[in-house]
Parts: sequence; structure tokens; C-alpha cells
Amino acid sequence: MRQQEAKPLIEKLHDWLTKQHVLPKTKLGEAITYLNNQWHKLIRYLESGQLNIDNNRAERAIKPSVIGRKA
Repeated sequence: MRQQEAKPLIEKLHDWLTKQHVLPKTKLGEAITYLNNQWHKLIRYLESGQLNIDNNRAERAIKPSVIGRKA
């Protein structure tokens, strides 16, 4: 399912990223640089059916311990 539906979208995203020419110090430039640097982690999602695309489970697990903290 991931190979059929998600892979074409991720390939389109990668094509778009490689065509962008923005200043690296802008917010968009920082976001594009970050995504390019993390790309190998993103495509692991396509390779393994056991990996989730989000980290909601981990976020929920740590939430109780951080709710009581002061800002």
C-alpha cells in the first residue's frame, strides 16, 4: 500500500525540494535544509511496514511527565 500510494507523493516532494532555490537563512530555506538532511529517515517509512509515519504514540507516552512543568 505504501509503495503504491505514499511513494509517488514522496518522490514528487523530493523532486520539488531539489528544484527549490531559496536563501538558506530564511525560514523556508531552513525547513528545506532540515528536510533534506532528514530525508534518509523519511524514506525508511517506505521500506518498512512496521514504521509509523508519525510519532503520536511516543508523544502521548511522554506527555504526562511534561504537563506539570513550568514554561
